[in-house]
Amino acid sequence: FGIWFFSHGHLGFETSNETLIGYHSFFQKQETSTSSLLIKRTEDDTPIVAYQSWSMPHAYAWTRSQNEEAWKITSFVPRALKELFNLGETVFFNPSKSLSSGKTLINNNTPTFLKSLQNVVRHAVFLTKRILQNLFSKRQWILLFHIQKNRSESFSEFKKLIPSKDKFWADPFLWYHEGEHFVFFEELPFSTEKGHISVLKLDSSGKISTPQKVLDLPYHLSYPFLFEFEKTLYMIPESFSNRNIQLFECAHFPNKWQHKMNLMEDVIAADTTLLFHQNKWWMFTSMDENNGESLDDELFLFYADSPLTSEWTPHPMNPIVSDVRRARPAGNIFLDNGKIIRPSQDCSKVYGHGFNFNEIEILSETEYQEKHLTNIRPDWDKNLHRVHSYNSQNGLTIIDGMIHRNKYV
Repeated sequence: FGIWFFSHGHLGFETSNETLIGYHSFFQKQETSTSSLLIKRTEDDTPIVAYQSWSMPHAYAWTRSQNEEAWKITSFVPRALKELFNLGETVFFNPSKSLSSGKTLINNNTPTFLKSLQNVVRHAVFLTKRILQNLFSKRQWILLFHIQKNRSESFSEFKKLIPSKDKFWADPFLWYHEGEHFVFFEELPFSTEKGHISVLKLDSSGKISTPQKVLDLPYHLSYPFLFEFEKTLYMIPESFSNRNIQLFECAHFPNKWQHKMNLMEDVIAADTTLLFHQNKWWMFTSMDENNGESLDDELFLFYADSPLTSEWTPHPMNPIVSDVRRARPAGNIFLDNGKIIRPSQDCSKVYGHGFNFNEIEILSETEYQEKHLTNIRPDWDKNLHRVHSYNSQNGLTIIDGMIHRNKYV
């Protein structure tokens, strides 16, 4: 089966094969860092791409970027071997996987002293700008909404809901109850840096009620995914710091929730999102499979006959997405003109760089295929720097975004 080897760097016409994992993507402040598993069957063969994944270089520490990427690539060979076993040699070594003609492997070996010095100076300038920015401003997540008859993507028309300066609001989910809109969201006080779940009521004029805390645990909570099953409302908040996926049942709407069960134990999972399709429940969740990689890079899929179970079958194609640009969930999966649309986060360059709409084309117990449709970046408002979630229900569409807020005004 030839020689199997890793390549780090973009597979362009001059393919970078970095000796130091993630070095060039970090110091050049690239939006993504690419890792690949390549195979050469003979000396003269063009390598085929057996597995490939995209990560976000860490903003401040190259060693953290390197560590996360190194942990992730430990899964590449087992995944490729599994695919070889399942597909067979002929399909696995399909020529369509080969590097395009004209692409060659260029070794980027350990940089010279002068190049290293230039990189350090460039990074020092970057850090200085960030430090000065943080001295005078605070990064704060806010909510933005639009009320109209149908689901809205007219983002320039969205109105802002800005919390007080001592906290942020993010990850909004909607529930329409007795003719009124309720928004469940992550509320994080800057003094504790620990999120809890709160709720507010939003009327047709855009007036909001005072937020109420509805779920607060000793560990961080966010992304309060809501769904109804057998006339009962449930919530799956993100609780990755507690190493589980928890399910809460609504005992009294909207502010009383009780723990029902754990859907998974001893996992590091984020932004769990369920979909009922073809008489099965499908669980989409971002995971850190090796307890050292980023939660933004890889999307895993599981299925079960009921959402009230801890027996979830892993999809054989896991991870179904291994790309920081579109892996992590960003809200409810919804139908649009008969198409199943999965919102996902674009965490390239920086967390909250944008979000995407992806069409799920094939979803079964053996196959998964999705197509990227569009990418939304916060370019309609010069004061909005990041966005990373999208939800719509009964004429209300809501997203979150990040602003820079002056600390002293």
